Amino acid sequence: MPLSSSERDEAQITSDRFRAAIDGMPFGLCVFDREQRVVIFNDRFREIYGYSKELLKAGVSVSSLLEDLGKRGIARDITIEELRDLPIGKRRHTLADVKGRIISIERIKTADGGWVATHEDITERKAAEDQLRQVQKMDAIGRLTGGLAHDFNNILTVILGTIETLALGVADRPVLAAITKMIDDAATRGASLTRQLLVFSRHQALTPRDVDVNSLITETVKLLRPTLGEQVEIGLHLEPDTWHALVDPSQLSAALLNLAINARDAMPGGGKLVFETGNVVLDEAYAAGKPDVEPGFYTVVAIRDTGTGISADIRERIFEPFFTTKEIGRGTGLGLSMVYGFVKQSHGHIRVDSKVGSGTTIKLYLPRSVEQDGRASTDDGQSAALPTGTETILVVEDDELVRNYVLMQLRNLGYATVSARNAAAALDLVESGVGFDLLFTDVIMPGGMNGRQLADEIKKRRPGMKILYTSGYDENVIVHDGRLDPGVELLAKPYRNSELARKIREVLD
Repeated sequence: MPLSSSERDEAQITSDRFRAAIDGMPFGLCVFDREQRVVIFNDRFREIYGYSKELLKAGVSVSSLLEDLGKRGIARDITIEELRDLPIGKRRHTLADVKGRIISIERIKTADGGWVATHEDITERKAAEDQLRQVQKMDAIGRLTGGLAHDFNNILTVILGTIETLALGVADRPVLAAITKMIDDAATRGASLTRQLLVFSRHQALTPRDVDVNSLITETVKLLRPTLGEQVEIGLHLEPDTWHALVDPSQLSAALLNLAINARDAMPGGGKLVFETGNVVLDEAYAAGKPDVEPGFYTVVAIRDTGTGISADIRERIFEPFFTTKEIGRGTGLGLSMVYGFVKQSHGHIRVDSKVGSGTTIKLYLPRSVEQDGRASTDDGQSAALPTGTETILVVEDDELVRNYVLMQLRNLGYATVSARNAAAALDLVESGVGFDLLFTDVIMPGGMNGRQLADEIKKRRPGMKILYTSGYDENVIVHDGRLDPGVELLAKPYRNSELARKIREVLD
């Protein structure tokens, strides 16, 4: 019986709605019958694979579609037989074209023996997921290395401080003096390693300020020339209108040094190393697929070499602490991890472009400074004689070895001392009326109250009390956004006796 006019109209409306729903899907859809022929598809399916309208139409076979993909250079890792045997709901990444796209296919059997397949281009999503996993891995490694650095810094503080005193006592005995010098050198090297670990873990207190990047690079290159040797040609392509950056200048210099040394090692027969600068604005589109990038204005420093390059299989690991491709004895594997941590803590971005046999380019995207004042520090932190004093200092330190060392050194400098092993004990001293002129406290301590909280409580009871913090590892207690909080004084572990003496006097004065 033929359909009435109203029934035909209703069927057309239903068909139109069905077609609109299919075409509105965010993924490609194609339905095949039991003979592996196309029944219906949407425009997104055609767009994903680039099929022509002449080829893709109802009735065309799966084999014709796969043959067309092969002719156009799109590889496949699944056959018609495999498609036919896939269980319901089976999801596989099956197609990758010459541009590296990844297509996710999910197939569902129909009651008549045919099947419905959804197709989704997940290239960008997978790349974003991979980047997120990498960021999370690096953060986890950072927490681990930061904790290790904290413990080592307590030990190194005692070694570095006491070796100075020991050296003075054996200065007239050459053999013992040579031994103390070796101990000092070893401890200094250990302190350098822990400092790099802290930079990587982003728990090193930075002092960012307005920096003329072009001038800093020019001065750094002067120091690099004798280090890199005559076989490495150094070039400078510095844009004159390069923005100043808001960074810690000493850490930026150290980062450039590490990158230059890595470049030199990648050019064993010599080559060219080029420093470039410029400006860039990273927009929302660029940052969208990168979980660790913020849109904004950046000063770019690019370091290019003509070395051996970095293979794709290790590129994601080059910033991990202690990962190195160099032979034993030719590096700690901390140079690039320090660079990574410094850039991230500075709210910047780092990018690596490399091809085996064609060299490497590493770009540092540093946040633009709005000051542009070009101030430079002239204080070298050195003094001929150790400053002393007679004031009373309250030392709060949970590590007994470090606490005893600090008390001994302070007394040798003329100060009176009182001590506590945690914040609760320190507050008991305050409540009992013990007088002191300076609180010298560790930042991270057990017992539920850290050094910052202790200082706040003491200031409530004794307004105007002078505070000096010390730490080998900060957990955003006195450092936020990569820099010390305003008005905070910090003596980072490990430190020498001379550094302790100068900083104590500086805060008291």
